[in-house]
Amino acid sequence: MEDVSATAQQVSASVQETSHIANDIAILAQGNAATSEEVAASAEEQLASMEEISASAQSLSSMAQELKDVISQFKY
Repeated sequence: MEDVSATAQQVSASVQETSHIANDIAILAQGNAATSEEVAASAEEQLASMEEISASAQSLSSMAQELKDVISQFKY
């Protein structure tokens, strides 16, 4: 009977330890999910900034071409 009681206590301890480990994993997973969301948001912001820079560069290129055309009118 003592063996059964000792085994039951070991099983109970193992279950508690497994429960604590599962809880720790869940906490880590939540942290990773939050970090992933932050990284995704940052990537979206960077993409938007790059698109704005690209649009500005295209506009600047167009203005430079217009300026070149205007200046060429003053040449013989």
